[in-house]
Amino acid sequence: MVGMTLVPEAFLAKELEMYYGAICYITNYAEGIKRMPYKKGVLFEGTLPEKEKELAQESLALIPSIIKDAIIKLADTPRICPCKDAMLRYRKKNLFKF
Repeated sequence: MVGMTLVPEAFLAKELEMYYGAICYITNYAEGIKRMPYKKGVLFEGTLPEKEKELAQESLALIPSIIKDAIIKLADTPRICPCKDAMLRYRKKNLFKF
């Protein structure tokens, strides 16, 4: 997957010592890899053949249940990572307060 839209959020979450995970929905499988018809003003899904469009919609419809299942599975999982202290060295020096 190529992209950079998650980078600011990941760094900001780390600064706030938050747990962070991303669920990505890929909408463009790399321009130029597969010839697709061009329709002015229509996003990627609008250029898909009907069968592929249906598959994309089915996949998109699964995202809420994926998120719900992840929350349920993670809710009782002990957190042993160092995330809560990611900025501790800065707080100790009074360089980072929130």
